Amino acid sequence: MSVGLRTPQGRASSQRLDTSIPNSVDSSPKDSFLGSVDNPPSLHRYFYARANPLRYIDPTGHQSEEANSHNTDESAPAGARMRQQIDERLPWLAQPSQADTPPQGTVHEEGWLARAWGWWGQKKEVAKRWMRDRTGALGRKLFDPPSASAREQEIQKAFQGTATAEAAARDYNQKRKIGEGVQQVSGDVAGATGELATEGAFQYAEAQVGGRLAGALARGAGRGRQLLRNVAKDADDAIEAEVRANRRAAAAEARAAGQADEALSGGGGTPPGSGGPGGGGPRYHSVYEDGTLVVEGRQPPRLPRMKSGVPEPEPGAVGPHSRLRWDPDTPSRSGRGRGRVYQERQFDEAGNPVRDIDYTSPTYPSGRPRPGHAPPPHEHAFTPNDPARPQAGFKRGDPVPIEPPGYKRPEGK
Repeated sequence: MSVGLRTPQGRASSQRLDTSIPNSVDSSPKDSFLGSVDNPPSLHRYFYARANPLRYIDPTGHQSEEANSHNTDESAPAGARMRQQIDERLPWLAQPSQADTPPQGTVHEEGWLARAWGWWGQKKEVAKRWMRDRTGALGRKLFDPPSASAREQEIQKAFQGTATAEAAARDYNQKRKIGEGVQQVSGDVAGATGELATEGAFQYAEAQVGGRLAGALARGAGRGRQLLRNVAKDADDAIEAEVRANRRAAAAEARAAGQADEALSGGGGTPPGSGGPGGGGPRYHSVYEDGTLVVEGRQPPRLPRMKSGVPEPEPGAVGPHSRLRWDPDTPSRSGRGRGRVYQERQFDEAGNPVRDIDYTSPTYPSGRPRPGHAPPPHEHAFTPNDPARPQAGFKRGDPVPIEPPGYKRPEGK
């Protein structure tokens, strides 16, 4: 092949380069070694070094072998020399990673569970060997190799040195070998059977112990969950008791404040209607949002309840509705008439109470609002004692401030 080259002076010259390869693939002989099925690359008889010259070499041209088995000097093949150069220039590749080696001074100790399992495995192997030996010996005893009969012994004595005696000896030796083979097979089968039986017994014992251990762990977990539930219940009971105690203390404080207020206003000890503040005014029961007071004993009657104590819906009402507690004696908000709604009780479509809306809040006899109570208007939600049985009654909740739908708070309030 001719290749044009340019000289430093700029002149082009034509030189001929020999690009022929003496030992090309077409002319190289195939390996005499047929290869191994376990190593598929070795089955290709035209591969050099199994197509991996960094690991294998082919010094004879007939069979590849590990490159580490030869010194990687200048006389070594190219693949081995390349591996040596890589190890010299990049020594960190041949060194183990720090992540793969434990820190110096670190001692890894087996836990008690690993030691116990190792001891169990050793005992199991000892038991399997012992059972294999014993059952194998018993199996070999089941069949004894045949011995020469009396007639064969007589033939050997009478025809000693003749062809008849030699034939009798060959027959006896053949039967003896067959008998010994049967005896060995019998012992091996019996030993293997005994070993398998021992392995099965140990597996059964492991399964039983594992099942019982799992059951014990499950029972322990159940007891632990029950203990946690008991602790949580005790904590809830303690919190509830503390809340009740705080409520009682707040109620007592409110009563004491009311008594002090009555004493200061001069209304203490006066009968209802005989005098309020200063002993000359009425005693009050509750107050509306606009400050209108309701005199003690003049509040409207309570809304009716059924015999079971459950609030009674409006007779003949269908679907959700409200029942009103009307106060006819109190002036209206506009001042042009008398009467306003004192309380509203709402029911659902099944006739069960939903909530009470109170448009007044309780006061002391002097008319001063009681502390700790929600201002008007406020609601009391009803919750069933048993959701599956509405006839079991309902519980009236604590007051919560609200503004009913369509209600417009007056300016300045």
